[in-house]
Amino acid sequence: MRVDGRVKGRIVSDNTLIIGETGQVDAEIDCGVVSIRGRVTGQVHGRQRIELLSGCRVLATLVSPKLLIEDGAFFQGDCRMGGPTEAAKHPPDTPEGGSI
Repeated sequence: MRVDGRVKGRIVSDNTLIIGETGQVDAEIDCGVVSIRGRVTGQVHGRQRIELLSGCRVLATLVSPKLLIEDGAFFQGDCRMGGPTEAAKHPPDTPEGGSI
C-alpha cells in the first residue's frame, strides 16, 4: 500500500506500507515493513523493519526489530527494538527500558 495524501486513524497490514514524499499520516501503524519519506506522527510498529528515508519528518514511537535511518531523515520520539510484546515488557521509563 502507498500513501501520497493524508491519512488519520489506524493502518494495519501484513505487507509493506510506503509513505511517499507528499504523504501525511497521523495514525497508529502496524505493518510488515514501513517505509517513510513523508510526514508521520503517532505510533509505528514495523513487524520486519522501519525505514526512515531522506526527507522524512517523523514524530513518533517506533517499535521494530530493525530500523534504518538515512542521512537527511528527521526523527524525534522513542524507539524500541523488538516486537510489541518485547516493548511492553520494557516500557521506556524503567531502568532496563530498551529505549534508545
